[in-house]
Amino acid sequence: ELNDQYTGVRQQLHSAEVEKAKTGNAREIIETMLKEDAQLHTYRAVGKCFILSDSSELTSDMAEAEKHLTDSVIPQLKKSEEMVSKRCKNAQGELDDMVKHLRKAPTAAA
Repeated sequence: ELNDQYTGVRQQLHSAEVEKAKTGNAREIIETMLKEDAQLHTYRAVGKCFILSDSSELTSDMAEAEKHLTDSVIPQLKKSEEMVSKRCKNAQGELDDMVKHLRKAPTAAA
């Protein structure tokens, strides 16, 4: 169960880091394109459609999303990963101690 929790937290952390990278790359590309063409049309995905939106608003929203991932989501997931990892190590240590004591215990003769 702890291993499943650890794997889940690792997957969430990886997904958040990938999302941060995607958002940062997309923002940089849009900003570069805006330097070349000030009349650039940008669209925001809303459900199954795309709506024309202001480029500066879109890039600032992307920067905020990236900052949110960097400042709160990723650090929180890293803390969770550390806590679950410690719990896994403690549980493994307890199991090792139990096995060691069981092996040392004399078997009762019938």
